[in-house]
Amino acid sequence: LVRKHQDFYFSFSCSGVFLEQARSYAPIVIELLQKLVSSGQVEVLSETYYHSLAALYSPEEFTKQVALHQQMVWDLFAVKPQVFRNTELIYSNDIAQQVADLGFTTMLTEAVERNLRGRSKTQVFQSASNPPLTLLLKHAELSDDIAFRFSDKSWVSFPLMSDQYLDWLNSYGETELINLFMDFETFGEHQWEDTGIFTFFEQFVERFLKQPYAEFVTPTQVH
Repeated sequence: LVRKHQDFYFSFSCSGVFLEQARSYAPIVIELLQKLVSSGQVEVLSETYYHSLAALYSPEEFTKQVALHQQMVWDLFAVKPQVFRNTELIYSNDIAQQVADLGFTTMLTEAVERNLRGRSKTQVFQSASNPPLTLLLKHAELSDDIAFRFSDKSWVSFPLMSDQYLDWLNSYGETELINLFMDFETFGEHQWEDTGIFTFFEQFVERFLKQPYAEFVTPTQVH
């Protein structure tokens, strides 16, 4: 899709442990990721090296793991991420301050309705930290429609077609931002090839890009 569509953008995040294992046992994976990054259409995000809960346990350990991950990303991709995604998108004002102090400009997190207090998850927020971080909130429903519900035959929207999914996206205005966040194993493991997930996603990207005001962006492009 990246080769086919020059205006298709996305970002990815891999733990340092995964990158370490891939480099040792499946270097072709690293080569594929490097090609994606070199395209200029794919952004690498930063996280904790061990995909850990260090942010809840120890500021010192958290800082150490983030630095280790940044070094691994630099060694493999020659980039220094400006966007941080914590393990399981864990967030608090204290964590945001740590992330800002580490020099990041943007952070991803969940859209928690009780904290939004009626505000839309499709707008861009700023943290209470100083300096403030740009906060991008995951759209859990639209993400999980692909990641978990796609092959559920008891789901009222099964089978999900790309046109139906686009209708859901188009219910939002042209200035709104929809953040889709899925695990890598969505494509081929959670949703096996025979579910039609690859064809669905290819059609979705192609049809989305044909719309006049629709575009894919990376988190840094939003900032």
